[in-house]
Amino acid sequence: MYKITNNLLDINPNQYLMPGHSQTRSNHPHKYRQTSTSHNYYKYSFFPRTIAQWNRLPSNVFAHNSLDTFKGALQDIGHASLTRENEAGGSWGQLGAVGGRRSIYSMLTYRTLFCL
Repeated sequence: MYKITNNLLDINPNQYLMPGHSQTRSNHPHKYRQTSTSHNYYKYSFFPRTIAQWNRLPSNVFAHNSLDTFKGALQDIGHASLTRENEAGGSWGQLGAVGGRRSIYSMLTYRTLFCL
């Protein structure tokens, strides 16, 4: 998503992503409008799933101007915090672990969605 947002891939972000509605103190100016869908085949595809996780990122992550520093900032906050498990509440560092192990979903989220 970082590469798409910063035009590092040959994908036109305006074709797939719409800026968020408004900016408040609790969110960041890099939010995208979440598309609503009732079909799981689309709901769990790349853009809807990634937009939800991208919008949950804290604003300080976006202060970085290179992919490497952005990746480092993601590691600092813990990629498990970006998964759907965060919706249930809890602290940033404790989420995404199942039985003391990181869930496969949280590891794939960090590796494939934000660093492509």
